[in-house]
Amino acid sequence: MDKKVFSQEEVNRIVTARVSREREKLAKDFENRMKRCMASLHLMLHQELCEMKRDTTAETQEPLLQATQPNEQGPVMSHILKRTK
Repeated sequence: MDKKVFSQEEVNRIVTARVSREREKLAKDFENRMKRCMASLHLMLHQELCEMKRDTTAETQEPLLQATQPNEQGPVMSHILKRTK
């Protein structure tokens, strides 16, 4: 069996094709990893924003809840009760 001897031009084409395929593969892998990373960051930020909104809503509604609870009297109700006694 005779071994085929490649010319420099053929070797260059083969190497160029392999390098090109490897570059495309690496670019695709990088793109997929970047998309996963961005999705993870998006989810984390969304969860943080939802938590902040819940905290803000709880803080703003807390005085309203205290004023409407029957056991605790708000400043208006205590003033009315003092006047009627």
